[in-house]
Amino acid sequence: HELSGIPKAMQLNLEVALYLTRGWITPATRITDRTPEEGGVVSGPPWDLEARSVVDGVEHRVSPVCPHLGGIVNWNDADESWECPLHGSRFAPDGTLLEGPATRNLTAAQ
Repeated sequence: HELSGIPKAMQLNLEVALYLTRGWITPATRITDRTPEEGGVVSGPPWDLEARSVVDGVEHRVSPVCPHLGGIVNWNDADESWECPLHGSRFAPDGTLLEGPATRNLTAAQ
């Protein structure tokens, strides 16, 4: 019975790899396309990604790289939080860890 789960496990791991790759190649949103009370991942020179959000008039800039497996976080408008699509870690607008499996905060933007 254990062998019957191999195809499903391979499919799920492939999906995680696709999210990881897509996050690094194409940021999910650009802050210029968003309203002031929202956030998104923006890029400058290649591989220079930054997660920006404005909540209650305060702008936050953090690294969008999840410390768990290196996925690129997405902004959740409803919860006003950063979420990693790989395994569901959640972070406050300032990068503070809210929920794991990550064990550290997002780092401050450079």
